[in-house]
Amino acid sequence: MYSWLFPPLAASAVLTAALVLLLARSPPLQRALLFGHVARFPRWLVDHTNLLAAGLATSARNVTCVTPTGAVLRGWHLTPPGPPFPPPAPHLAAPDDGRGGDGSDSGGGRGGSVGDPLAAAAWATAVDEHFDARLASDTRTPVFVFFHGNGGTRGTPPGRVHFLRTLAAHTHAHVVAFDLSGYADSTPAPAVPRASPPPPHLASARSWRARLSAAAGRLVDHLFPAGPTPESVAADAVAVIDTWLAPRVGGPEGVRLRVIPYGHSLGSVAALAAAAGAAADDIGCGNQLPSPQLQLPQRRRQVAGVVLSAPIANLPDAAATHFLSAPLRALPSVWRFLEPVVAAAADGRMDNEAAVAAVAADLPLLVVHGRTDRVVPASHGRRVAAAASSARAGKGRRTSGADAVPVAPVRLVLTDAPHNGNYAASNYFPELTAWLDGVMVPARKGRGAS
Repeated sequence: MYSWLFPPLAASAVLTAALVLLLARSPPLQRALLFGHVARFPRWLVDHTNLLAAGLATSARNVTCVTPTGAVLRGWHLTPPGPPFPPPAPHLAAPDDGRGGDGSDSGGGRGGSVGDPLAAAAWATAVDEHFDARLASDTRTPVFVFFHGNGGTRGTPPGRVHFLRTLAAHTHAHVVAFDLSGYADSTPAPAVPRASPPPPHLASARSWRARLSAAAGRLVDHLFPAGPTPESVAADAVAVIDTWLAPRVGGPEGVRLRVIPYGHSLGSVAALAAAAGAAADDIGCGNQLPSPQLQLPQRRRQVAGVVLSAPIANLPDAAATHFLSAPLRALPSVWRFLEPVVAAAADGRMDNEAAVAAVAADLPLLVVHGRTDRVVPASHGRRVAAAASSARAGKGRRTSGADAVPVAPVRLVLTDAPHNGNYAASNYFPELTAWLDGVMVPARKGRGAS
């Protein structure tokens, strides 16, 4: 009677099994799903170098950071409210579509077509000198370093640019937002070339299974290009602070007094890695995760503070609660098969509970999470805040004498906002401003007026 159902059900079962096996055997596909870097907005919708179209022409510049691994990270630097840099003179640049005639970024990293290459180069230098001077001289203003989450970029529509502008204006802060390697227009580190194919007289001897597997591998590499990895996320975050930002804010002391990594969603992993700096391998960015009960060595904070917005507790648990995994979780045997695959893809490097338990005890920490967040449930934010508080209450965190490390409080703020909307909640900026006032006390006492 229901025999007509058998063919579609059988086809669905075969297709599901094939997709599950492909996911289990394909690291590029695993990374594509975990990081979402293959989600590309068309250039006509989001052109990350066109500051005029983004509404950032008078308050931001395009910036580039080349990491020690060879990745080229591109981003924006937004300034707090203040005297804007004068617009370009007509003979230097005409602010039409924000792109040069060859489609490349032009003039001072700001966007704008130019007629005279020498004048454009002079203008670019003047713009960078102006922005660098403001960044160096505003010694009493914070510097947020924003890291986006899965599938996002620094210009994700519709609200990312508005958030960055609002953050800079409301907190009177510099905001630096880089796309990590593989996202948007940032390029990953050069890949290790594949082994050359065997000679023709040997290739013919290969089994059809080997040839099919090789062809499938090439197809997957084409569909899912190289992008971020758990290792590169931490390395890129540290490079942004050490390579690009530190020389512009007065070195390590300027970083310690003013720089605040701000991680959203999966970007919370990068923010905590940036906060740890050279000690990143010791805080959940390496293969061995420290136990929260472990008596950790005393060390001073390396940044002014950290903000985590809608953070994940750890990557496997985030995958297990994400709405996109619901169909797979509806098949318990399939999900049990995929759970170790997800854990292996994370490689023990994306555990924020372990990370916050191991950062310096005097690091001010603000965790913001929306109660209505359906992408990363609020329970993740609560777990991260609880892990940090529990570690700081441990006996190994308190010492006396000259080497004492004061214990900074952990603040958890819950909003009535969805995953990407915390900044629009009524209690967001009052809570952030109050927290920021305490974080910036050392900079405003120990440094000169801006």
